[in-house]
Amino acid sequence: MEAHKAADVSYATYLGYEKGTSFPNAEVLARLFTVGFDVTYIITGKRDDSKLSPEAHTLLNQFQQLDPRGQRLALGVMQQIHQNLSE
Repeated sequence: MEAHKAADVSYATYLGYEKGTSFPNAEVLARLFTVGFDVTYIITGKRDDSKLSPEAHTLLNQFQQLDPRGQRLALGVMQQIHQNLSE
């Protein structure tokens, strides 16, 4: 599901959240939490690693060590894998 739909806000509103020009209220955060978003990270910028599997923790740590270009490439690969598995 697309994040703006999960939050039940317009795409433009969600982009404002991503850009930091506006901020979600408690109701929006609750909806995002319900579908699996890490609301602690959204609010504080710190991940709640206690909910991650060891594999997910390793993947996240490796991703964070990449430069922005590497992160974009990694995300593209993951999206392609997800799309192929969803077909």
